[in-house]
Formats: sequence, structure tokens, C-alpha cells
Amino acid sequence: FPFQSAMMETRHVLRLPCSVWGISESEGVSAYGTETNMVPVFSTQHLSPNREIVILTANEIYKLYVLRPIEQLRSLLAKFTADSDQVSAFFKLLRQGQASAMCVHLASDTNHRVAAGAAQCYFRYGGEPKILSPSVPPEDRTNPQVYLGKAVVGPDILYSDKLHGLGLYLSRILRPLWKTPLVQRTHGVLFEPLFNERTLELIRERLLHLRDFLDTNPSLRNAPSPLEPISTNTSLNSSLFKSTLHSNLDTTDPSHHRQLQDALRYESGQFQSLYHIADLSIELMSLLSLLCQHRLPLIVQALSKEQQQDLTIMTYSDLLLVCRQVTTALLSALLARYHGDERLTEELSERLLQLAPSLYSADNAKRAKAEECLSMAGEVSGEVGGKAQRDTLLEESLQLFMEVSNQINLTATCDRYYELHFYRGLVDLCLSAAQKLDPENRAKSFVDNGKVSTDTKGLLALEKRDGCYQTIVNYLDRCHAPGDSDTGTHEVLLARALSAPEELLHHALYSHLIETGQEDRRV
Repeated sequence: FPFQSAMMETRHVLRLPCSVWGISESEGVSAYGTETNMVPVFSTQHLSPNREIVILTANEIYKLYVLRPIEQLRSLLAKFTADSDQVSAFFKLLRQGQASAMCVHLASDTNHRVAAGAAQCYFRYGGEPKILSPSVPPEDRTNPQVYLGKAVVGPDILYSDKLHGLGLYLSRILRPLWKTPLVQRTHGVLFEPLFNERTLELIRERLLHLRDFLDTNPSLRNAPSPLEPISTNTSLNSSLFKSTLHSNLDTTDPSHHRQLQDALRYESGQFQSLYHIADLSIELMSLLSLLCQHRLPLIVQALSKEQQQDLTIMTYSDLLLVCRQVTTALLSALLARYHGDERLTEELSERLLQLAPSLYSADNAKRAKAEECLSMAGEVSGEVGGKAQRDTLLEESLQLFMEVSNQINLTATCDRYYELHFYRGLVDLCLSAAQKLDPENRAKSFVDNGKVSTDTKGLLALEKRDGCYQTIVNYLDRCHAPGDSDTGTHEVLLARALSAPEELLHHALYSHLIETGQEDRRV
């Protein structure tokens, strides 16, 4: 391999024993599609196959492979050790984390020698972070008076090639989807995904390897505390890596030692952030695959018009970083497709809990089950003899909703209870939401203390409770509206609300009676 400066370019002539009839490049399966022809090979080699050129002759078929940098490193590691001159020359040629990114990829290679060598090279040549200009001068750390009235600027850190390499590798894995819209509208109605399950599975597989690499080497994410000495407690711990870590460290200089500790702590935070992105992306890839299996276009059609519009302009990065509510809506729509099939919905719920515990929690499962019970109650309410079953389903939905009442769309759920004449459940759900949103009853203390303006937590708690109580008042207003008066429903709602030992609720109810000309009812 021509890694010496005097041999940067070379060529080799391959003589074939007979005439060539045809030559063509074979197209393998790539997550990047045709993009591989327009970007540097460094950016696509982790998710696309090697170039394969097929030559057809009169006697035989020849296959030629063009070695990319990652195949070159793999070939070197299969023949030489991590400390060999050949491998060292490769890392000197490729800087800024490029070779380290390849090491992360090759650390999961099926060839044990290659995988072990790649992990060793990652730590041997990845270097350590350095603080170029500390935020706090070492001699002033013990004097807090120095910082009074002054802005403290964070340190200027030169991060290691280990971090740069892992960040490069993660970004290249996610590149095919990162800025790609999730769905497109076809024929004005259907919402077709702009990705396929094969791509999702390929990306998920690479992400799993990356997460396994970080799990195998936990010291990357666990920085030393200020009081403990620096060490390399990784699965690859040896005198080699200790000497690498301390190669630029003057152990006789306490300030130098302290600066390296600070740099390691800052870098470990970056590693932890990358781990979190990888872990969340694995869950999201699993969910998107599941949605594709259950016909994503039909699931999207079950969303609101606003959510559908948002989804057509939303990219994968939006879904990962800022649009968690859209993910929740998609999962709710998925489960809603199978309402009535209790066995299937429970299986789906269990699978979601296993695939994506960060995106679909036990509370999500309770909410989904409550939605199913409420939907089934609406279906049986018109059937002969269905009242008892309806009441059972409504009661079950209420108990589940009350456990997660601070995480639901309270108004939408109460609307459905109102339509099914489940007025007790409507009031109890609002009371439960108020209690969940203000478990310490700060609102009552805030009012009793004269609503002190400096008590921001009390004010926020009062606003949350008032929002829940106002939901009850709105339904009382609906029952008492001119031309659409429903005295019986009004009485049931009012009696249930007044039976609750909630002083702030009673205040809201009395205000409602006064505003609607029912002052005599206060007694």
C-alpha cells in the first residue's frame, strides 16, 4: 500500500488472457441511492458496498474491487499489528478523526483480529482532549471573589480524534435520512414514506454496532471525578493505553493534571450526548419500520389535518430532536387501527415497550388502553343490552386516564365523555388532572398567602388548576346556554363538582353561578 509520501500515486496493469467482450460496474444496495456518485467516498463508505467492476471475456468472468480507505485499513489490520509502521503511516495520512471513524466501524468486523486491532488503533491514535484556554485561571480557582460581577466563559477545548471520529461515524450513518422529508403526498390523498425498510434496517444495524462499542468502552462516557487519578478503565486497558494517555501529561505539574481532568470531563459529556442520539435513533428506526409494516399511509390519514401537514414538511432530524408529540400521535393512530382486537393491541403495545421505551412508556400504554376502552364504549352504546358493557368500559377508561391525567388532551377526552353522558367521569378526570398537575397544592397556599407576586411556582400551580376547573365550568355553560338548556345534565355536573372537597373549584363554580344569574343556587 503506497502510504509513503514518495509513493502517493501508483498504478497496476492487469493482463487478461483473452479479449474482453464487456465491462460494467455492479450496483450494490446502498442507503444513499445515487448520492454515492456525488460525494466523497469517506462520507458514504460506511453504508454503501465496495465498488465492484465485472469484466466479461470469451472464457471467464472477472470481478475487480476498488479498495476504499476502509477496505485498505481492514486489509492492514488483517496483516499487521496496531503499533506497526504500516498502520501508523495510515493514521498519519488521514487526520481529523477520519481514521478513527473507520476504527469504530471495523470494531464490529466479523474477523476478530481486525475488530480487536481497530479498537486498539482507536485508543492508540485517537489522542486526548486538551484545554487551550481555561475558563478559570488555576491560581484563582479557590478565590470566589475573583468572579463576582464577571462573566465566566467556558474553556476553549481541542477535542480528541476519538470524539471527532465517533461523531463523524454517527453523522454519516444518519446522513441518508437526516434532512429527508418523512412522507410525501401522492395523488392528493395518500402519504407515501420517502424511505424503505431496507434502509432503516441497515442504519439501525450500524447504530447498534456503534452503541455496543460505547457500551464496551464505558470510560469514554464516564469522566474521572476531580478527586480521583486519571486512568483508562476500559475493556482494552493496558500499559499501552496508559502510556498514550499520559504521553503529553507532565505528572509533576498539578495544574496540567487538573486541566486534563477538566478536558476529559467535557469530552465525556460530548460522548454521552452522541450515545443518547444513537440510542434514541435506534428506537426511532424500529418505530418507523413498524409503522411501514402496518401501512404508514393509512396511519397518517388517521391524524388531524394539521398533523398531516406538519408531517409532509418534517424531516427525520425534526422527529428526533423536537417533534416528540408527532411520534406519540403516530403511535396512537397505529394502535387505534386495531381497536376492538384486544389481543393484537396488547401485543403491539408490548412490542412498542420493548422497541422504544424512551418514546413509548408504560404511561403511553395506559393511555392507549384507555383510548381503546373509550372507543369500544362508543361502539356498544347503541346496541341492545349494551349499557352494562358500556358502563364497564367507561369506568375502566376513567381509571386508566386518571393515572396519566396530566399527560392527556383533557378537553378532547372530556368531550367524548360528555357525548357518552358519562358526566361523573368528566368531573373526576378534571379533578384528577388538577391534582396531578399540582400535587403539593401550591395553588391553595398561593391564594391563602395573598397571591404574592414573587411566588412564581404558586402562580403557575394556580393557572394549571384553574385550567382544569375551567373545563368543568365550560360544560356547565354549555348546559345552560340559551336555546340549548339541559337542566338535568347541568344539575348532575354541578352536584358532582360541589361534592369534591376543592375550595378553589368551589370558587370557580360560585363565579359561574353569579355570571349566569343563578345567585340563589349558591346556598
